[in-house]
Amino acid sequence: MRRNDVASNALLLVRHTGIRIGECVDLPLDCLRSLGPGQWALHVPLGKLYSERLVPIDDSIQQIVYRLRFFRSLRPDPPDGLLLARRRSRNALMRTLRTELLHVRTRHHRQTTGVTKANPHRFRHTFASDMLRAGLSLPALMQLMGHAGIQTTLVYLSVTPQDVYQQYVHAIAQLIRPVPSPV
Repeated sequence: MRRNDVASNALLLVRHTGIRIGECVDLPLDCLRSLGPGQWALHVPLGKLYSERLVPIDDSIQQIVYRLRFFRSLRPDPPDGLLLARRRSRNALMRTLRTELLHVRTRHHRQTTGVTKANPHRFRHTFASDMLRAGLSLPALMQLMGHAGIQTTLVYLSVTPQDVYQQYVHAIAQLIRPVPSPV
């Protein structure tokens, strides 16, 4: 969050959209799609399951895409239609992003929450759990993540005791129960 470079913005895009790192490096330069006035989505072409999908985004994610486009415009590489420039290959770019995340994690480990297993795919798990906590339904989350079945989506979810308690309190508040009067 404190940096403004290609790797940081690409990793933020992965973290805040739940897309796979491979899908991120394959995003086309024109990946933004309008869904209506003030509504945008990220067009994710041919992901892991060889199907494309639209991932709704907010203004902050749209700004990340604009920054990545700006960084791409600074590159002397011949245009290839992709949002992220590849110096050598697709896999080399993914390794670069993973290595950058490792460097950030080790540099800031003592100053942060102590997360020791940060990797781009862990971002998908965090995104899925955050969306569930925010109230997104499981079928909608399945579509958002690009999963073929709900069982795969369930693997990505992390439910803490605090989550269970908050859901319980919310459910109890919805119930109408007669309270016995004191005798």
